[in-house]
Amino acid sequence: MVAAIAGEDKIVRMVATYDPASRHLVVADAAPVPTPSGRSHELWMIPAGGKPVSMGVMPSGKPMVATIEPAKATAFVDGLTLAVSDEPAGGSPTGQPTGDMLASGALTNS
Repeated sequence: MVAAIAGEDKIVRMVATYDPASRHLVVADAAPVPTPSGRSHELWMIPAGGKPVSMGVMPSGKPMVATIEPAKATAFVDGLTLAVSDEPAGGSPTGQPTGDMLASGALTNS
């Protein structure tokens, strides 16, 4: 499965790949995306009709690589929205996005 994650301004562009068999997720910048000092980029999955669920703070300057836990993996279906927000250093303090949504894209079977 793959998702093209982009912002309206096209400054933030990422590509996500997910392998359901291994539950392996990789999110990589398609172009360098600097993280401002004192801020973090956080990845979210947003199920249809549901609230955002944090997938973790993204490492600056390198791909995010994760094995998705089985309970969250059931949501990784065609059409799942992946989004990236701008958060305080270390991630959202509330468990929900608090900063601007920088980019989003739908996961598709391809």
